[in-house]
Amino acid sequence: MANRIKRVAVENKNHRIIRIVSQGFLIDAITDLLEEMDEQLGAVPVSFLTLESLGITPRAVVSCSPNQSAIEVFKLMESHKISGLPIIGSDGKLVNQVTPSILKKFLETRHISNIGCPISQLVESCDPTQISITLHSTVS
Repeated sequence: MANRIKRVAVENKNHRIIRIVSQGFLIDAITDLLEEMDEQLGAVPVSFLTLESLGITPRAVVSCSPNQSAIEVFKLMESHKISGLPIIGSDGKLVNQVTPSILKKFLETRHISNIGCPISQLVESCDPTQISITLHSTVS
């Protein structure tokens, strides 16, 4: 089955996450950019497009630590009205992520007593094949 990426963590030079870019946000930004650039897009090499030129600016990232309980993380997601979030290690780097598919698998297959376990343990038990993708950015 093909991996479907719905959101990407954007890091700065120090490998700190500065933004979560969702699939919907990218579609909106690219649509706006195409409308603005109209016929000029062909004259701009893709390598010159930056996050800023797409209207993507750094902002506070809602995240959790690997040891936070699953219930705390679910409450955090609900309070911020988000469907997923990065799991950030004590060094500030991306460890894994909580995704809607992870939540679905948990609800379908796991016993509710696991709701108090660390979120990193829950994510790994629901999807041991999940891979972490790190993209490098020149945003400082």
